[in-house]
Amino acid sequence: MRKDITSHKNTTESQPSQTNFLKQTLEGAEVGTWDWDLMTNEMSWSQQQERLFGLHPNSFGGTSEAFLALVAPEDRVSLHQALHKSLQSREAFFAEFRVPLADGSVRWLGHRGQVFANSHEELTHIAGITFDITAQKLTEAKLVQQIKQERLIAKISQGISRSNKLRDILQQTVREVRAFLGVDRLVIIDLHDLIAGEVTYEDHSSTVQSMLTWKLRQTWLVNEQSLQVYRQGHSVAIADIRNQNHNKTEQHFLEDFCIQAYLTTPLLENHELWGLLSAHHSEPKNWQPQDWRLLETLSTQVSTAIQRDRLHQGLTQANQELKRLAYLDGLTQVANRLRFEQFLPQEWRRLVREQESLALIMADIDYFKAYNDVYGHLAGDDCLRLIAQIIRDAVQRPADMVARYGGEEFVVVLPKTDLTGAQAVAEKIRLLVHDQHIPHKKSGLEHIVTLSLGVAVMSPQPLQSPEVLIKRADQALYQAKEMGRDRVVVA
Repeated sequence: MRKDITSHKNTTESQPSQTNFLKQTLEGAEVGTWDWDLMTNEMSWSQQQERLFGLHPNSFGGTSEAFLALVAPEDRVSLHQALHKSLQSREAFFAEFRVPLADGSVRWLGHRGQVFANSHEELTHIAGITFDITAQKLTEAKLVQQIKQERLIAKISQGISRSNKLRDILQQTVREVRAFLGVDRLVIIDLHDLIAGEVTYEDHSSTVQSMLTWKLRQTWLVNEQSLQVYRQGHSVAIADIRNQNHNKTEQHFLEDFCIQAYLTTPLLENHELWGLLSAHHSEPKNWQPQDWRLLETLSTQVSTAIQRDRLHQGLTQANQELKRLAYLDGLTQVANRLRFEQFLPQEWRRLVREQESLALIMADIDYFKAYNDVYGHLAGDDCLRLIAQIIRDAVQRPADMVARYGGEEFVVVLPKTDLTGAQAVAEKIRLLVHDQHIPHKKSGLEHIVTLSLGVAVMSPQPLQSPEVLIKRADQALYQAKEMGRDRVVVA
């Protein structure tokens, strides 16, 4: 009796063809296969596996040591740990690692395997596949970089908009952007001087020298050809200066500052070029679109911040000038009575805390009405200006104040001054005016302009008012006039 074994033969004969089909399919998909015999430590690789590792066919060493030697050093530990964990748990494993290739590039590989054991539960081998994940990794890296860039831009935008310390925030911005771009230098150049540009902000690596405060005269950055490009709002990216037609002066400048590549964007204010934002690298560099976008976004933020800061400074200066004018006597250019009436109580309260003395001098021009009658009001105004200048010159300390109290009367406030010191200042003022020998026919005192001065000194107390000090100085001035004028009387 014969037995039909056709089906068995077909199955047996089909196994090699199925294996070849699977192998061909994996090869076509550029997937490498491998088998690691744990008993002998021998590894078998397919030709596609060797190609993925940048090897020629049949050139793999065939051991786990030879395999690990092909992996980037920084990934060997994590790969070894993944393999060890799989052997311990007897579960499938997956690892990602880099492989440096002969042309200097790096390939990312995904390594997937399964552990096998014999009937005695002894581990015999690991087999698996390897596939190229470089494109995936590059996409992931690009996405991560894009997210970091968006966060950096947002951080810079918030910092610039919220900070009142423009110099600090711009210096921090330059530092963070240079680190993000991975370049050797990042500078902000002020071009308000049409003859030259000046580096006002900078961050640089230790391998290049600083350009801070450097005057860029007739260089690659501010020559007319470059300026035309920047005025139109366009950026300029040079990957390798050796491919550019720079003259000798420009070439020397670039070499001195180790600039092999640069990316420069304009800083515009109302469509007018006022500065540049420039990234430098000491080696040739292929600038990426995201590099352009980051610098151009940053240039807009910087321009806006600086415009806002200049406007703020202008308003601050204008307000200070208005305040100064409000507190200034228009004729004599010393403080007016309003400023005196604010200043004296402030000093009084301060010296109460510090337990120091406060001196006040009141001075009056003798027979000034008669002076105006004889010489006229214009001459009287000139006399007032001259007397104010003499008093101001006699008072040296920044904390002291000279003010016009009214008409021909002046006051001098001397914080932290005792009676002897205040009397000396008053006498100095009197002598300086006397020695000017300003003619005054109707004075009755040597026919010259003179001053009478009253001095008062107090140690301010919490329950007292500075009006007491004013009253004492005024009484001393009255006594000086009663006693014949051109003298100093102390209260």
